[in-house]
Amino acid sequence: NIQSNETLIDIVDPVVPMTLLEVSSETFVSGVPVSSITKGAVFTYRNTIQNVGNEDAIDVSFNDMLPTDVVVNNVAAVGWTCNMLSAHEYTCMLTAPLLPTSSAFVEFEVMDVSAPAVTELQNFVEVVALNADPQSTTSTVNFDAASFNVNVSYVPGLIEPNSAFDIVVDVVNTGSTELT
Repeated sequence: NIQSNETLIDIVDPVVPMTLLEVSSETFVSGVPVSSITKGAVFTYRNTIQNVGNEDAIDVSFNDMLPTDVVVNNVAAVGWTCNMLSAHEYTCMLTAPLLPTSSAFVEFEVMDVSAPAVTELQNFVEVVALNADPQSTTSTVNFDAASFNVNVSYVPGLIEPNSAFDIVVDVVNTGSTELT
């Protein structure tokens, strides 16, 4: 006699403890944090993911929607696997869990190719993990404003016919960047 018994096995997903992530995106020029850049500048967006919770963050990844007015020159991603989804969208996945109180970052070296009328660039980053609620940030970098006033005067105040006089031209930088 062969007898068969049916056994129901209930497979329950293990409970993964939740943690808390923070994301930031900063702009750097030559390694120095900045809030404004000049037109045509090469600069770096640094996206930092920090685990501020008490548990390892598992399967950490982020999606970066870079401004359409930049060209990506380089992606520096130690410990990450990054893929280009389009010319201005990248997704990066951390290759190991992010331990509590630790952080990891990816840097995008880009060049501004915006039209003269564009006054700022915005970078949107969203981070997700298996055991953390999604977090996002938008960073804005403004363009340095180059502007000046020109004042023209002459000396002396009253000019006689056939007499010499001096013209004085003062250029005053009223912008936020050096004039060249």
